[in-house]
Amino acid sequence: MYTSGPSTASNWQIAEIRHNGYGFTLGEFEDGLNAVAAPVRSQHGTVIAAVSVSGPAFRITADQITRVAESVRQAAADISAQLGYVP
Repeated sequence: MYTSGPSTASNWQIAEIRHNGYGFTLGEFEDGLNAVAAPVRSQHGTVIAAVSVSGPAFRITADQITRVAESVRQAAADISAQLGYVP
């Protein structure tokens, strides 16, 4: 599920992002730029940062979002674990 920006994200978009563990954008903030991000959590579970990957739409295509998201989620999970977060 992509985001529509912080001020316009609907409740269902936020729920989808929480469920998937990542958010993504397909050219929403800059034409031709796609991005994926996942939260980094503190030992208490609070989101304190994010890991993101962005690139031109011809390199990070809509079809590749799920694959890229898995790598981004894993990197965020690894950092979170090093900070003491236990899911």
